[in-house]
Amino acid sequence: MSLLPRLSDILLSKLPKCGKINYRTNMYSLPPEILILIFQECGTLSQACALARTSIYTHRVWQECRPTLAWQLASQEVIAFDDAVMAVGYI
Repeated sequence: MSLLPRLSDILLSKLPKCGKINYRTNMYSLPPEILILIFQECGTLSQACALARTSIYTHRVWQECRPTLAWQLASQEVIAFDDAVMAVGYI
C-alpha cells in the first residue's frame, strides 16, 4: 500500500462535510505546511524525491525545505548517520 493514498485519505476525512456536499481538495492545492508533513512521512529519500517530482508545486516546496527534510530522512535511513556526518566533517 502506497503512503500517499493513505495520507490523502486521512487528510480528506478531516475536511468538513456539509449535507451531501463533501469538500475535497487535491494534494497539489494543499498548503505547504501539509505537504511538508507528507514529505516527513516518506520512509526514504528516494520516496521524498519521487513525491517532489510529481508537480512543479511539490518540487518548489521540496526545494524550499530540502536541507531540513533531507537531513531528517537521511538520519532515519542511514545507519550511524551522526557518525558518518562527523567522519565527513573531519575530511
